[in-house]
Amino acid sequence: MTLTQAASLTRKLILLLIIFLILGTTGLVGYKIWLSVNNKTGSAEMIPDTKFGILPPLNLPSSITSSATVSYQLNMGSSGLPTFNKVAKVYFIPQPTAILTNEKIADLAQKLNFNTESQIQNNQYIFTEDSKKLTIDSNLGSLLYQKEASTSAKSPVVDSDTKLSEDAKDFLNNLGLLNEDFKKGRTKITYLNFNGNNVETTAVSNANGAEISLWRQDIDNLPIITEGFKQSLFFVRVTKSARDLDNYLTINYLYYPIDKTTFSIYPLKTANEAYAALQGGQGVILLPNNKSSVTLTSAYLAYFQSSIYSPYLQPVYIFEGENFVAMIPAVINQYLSQPK
Repeated sequence: MTLTQAASLTRKLILLLIIFLILGTTGLVGYKIWLSVNNKTGSAEMIPDTKFGILPPLNLPSSITSSATVSYQLNMGSSGLPTFNKVAKVYFIPQPTAILTNEKIADLAQKLNFNTESQIQNNQYIFTEDSKKLTIDSNLGSLLYQKEASTSAKSPVVDSDTKLSEDAKDFLNNLGLLNEDFKKGRTKITYLNFNGNNVETTAVSNANGAEISLWRQDIDNLPIITEGFKQSLFFVRVTKSARDLDNYLTINYLYYPIDKTTFSIYPLKTANEAYAALQGGQGVILLPNNKSSVTLTSAYLAYFQSSIYSPYLQPVYIFEGENFVAMIPAVINQYLSQPK
């Protein structure tokens, strides 16, 4: 081989090496972009395994209203209903058992200024003192504190949303009730007017108190909703501010830990199938507006958690209109038990 031929071969090999490096780098960058997008959307080739079998119906209060009582129209732009993932995870929720010890219950009662002995009924420890009452369920780990509003509590001066939220979280954290789920979750403030035994929602200018709902953090980028929709399973009601115990009229705490390591993947209805099911009366109304006809302006996926224990956290479709919210199970009917 001559020197000229050797030089030509070397140039060709260098050129091939450069091309290989460019293609390899481009491919790696493209793969990382694809992986990032799929991880964010949660749609990275999830294949249904339906390991939990037929899922039980959603646990709902008997007073809930069927979606069949209303007629519907859509107003979601020219594209109509959005397109969602074809599958979603269903998470296991362990059965609560003996969560709180006697020492923990006594500590909570002391922090809430109860100096009396409790009355025990089944798994419930009930403390009563003056105009306040505390009920703690040792198995569920739930807590309900209630106090009558005093005359001095009716001054129409209420802290700002941010102040109420921050002070409530600090107060509840000191009680040992604020875990990471709630620290990272959203907070909703509803302004209230306490008038004797009546409690009404109102504008901030007329409010003498507020309800602060603390929601656990989203799962798979989907919010967790309850049958109260605007009210979480963990909420407080206060007068004026959330800094001091004296201002607390209600503390309602109910928390079912979700096992995020134990889940199964289930196929979902399309948004159009869910809307048809809603029209056919297979859904429920979480927030009625007392109208016979409703225009729906948004639809999205969420997870539903009831105040009544259920072994699974299931995805649902939420349909919203003006002062109106309806819900339909998102898993296809083939894998859903029918309510009795």
